[in-house]
Amino acid sequence: MSSATDALRPGLVFATLAGAAVVKYSLAAFVRWRHSQKFKLVGQVTSLTMFPVKSCSGYSVQSAECTRLGLRQSEVTDRHFLVIKPNGEFLHQRVQPRMALIKVSPCGDQLEINAPGMPPIKVSKDQLIDKSKVKPCRVWAANLEGLDCGDEVAEWFSTFLNMSGLRLLYSAPGLTKKDMTEVTYKPWGNPSVTGDMAAYSDFGGYLIVSENSVHDLNRRLSSPVTFRNFRPNIVVRTDAAFQEDTWLEIKVGDTVRMRMLDYCTRCTMTTVDPELGVKSSDGEPLKTLKSFRCFAPYGTFPCFGVNATVDVTGPVRIGDPVYAIQRPVFTELQDA
Repeated sequence: MSSATDALRPGLVFATLAGAAVVKYSLAAFVRWRHSQKFKLVGQVTSLTMFPVKSCSGYSVQSAECTRLGLRQSEVTDRHFLVIKPNGEFLHQRVQPRMALIKVSPCGDQLEINAPGMPPIKVSKDQLIDKSKVKPCRVWAANLEGLDCGDEVAEWFSTFLNMSGLRLLYSAPGLTKKDMTEVTYKPWGNPSVTGDMAAYSDFGGYLIVSENSVHDLNRRLSSPVTFRNFRPNIVVRTDAAFQEDTWLEIKVGDTVRMRMLDYCTRCTMTTVDPELGVKSSDGEPLKTLKSFRCFAPYGTFPCFGVNATVDVTGPVRIGDPVYAIQRPVFTELQDA
């Protein structure tokens, strides 16, 4: 009897483990299904914009791939090129509004860069890492790396922006990326989790704005602005303004899942006219945003749009439906 039991024991163990695995898989599938039932249709994608060079002008696309590091289309990933000063700090429109006039567009296996009064110049979209060309750089408090794109394009940026010593860097695969959990310049807290990464984006790989929120703002302005003042990657048409404030997670199309990280706090960069490359003389639209979009605990920084990260990658295109899970109790934004 003992020998017969011993002979059966491996089969019993296997059956027990297999049964446990089935139960575990079924439970996980049920949890995922229950979670998916929380998504409700909230809008539709109406615009997708790529910004290959941080703080320079972007360009619209009809479709793209949502990767963990940002929108990717035609072998170009959003905000993977960076202009730096001689000390390694990144250059941006807050101090150089003329960067808004620098237009970047894909051209075969290269990016073409144009600006008024300058000859067009091209750089490779993707470059092999040469350790001798890797330079340290900083985006706010984050210490990152970039592959130097060479003297010719560096001189091009220095000439147009009238600043000596500028360099253009590329966040090549394998170089240091920004770990969102290590971002320390958000005194109100950081909701990121392990795995939330970005190249040169300020916070999260995506910025999402509602069309209706822009319309609501424009009703308060004497001179209307467009969503280009806010540089979102994804624009969504919703039923009402500021619905994006209430989103916890969103599903775009059939595949993409995004988690909202934080409300996007706004600064003087919103005052840069994207067509003229100059700041508005009246401080708008930032002045009006401060009058009705400042909330505790964000202090004097008005909130407009949301930063997001991707949990499930996949394709996204204009016209895709957007579904959201709303926050159970919406308490984050309270009047200051």
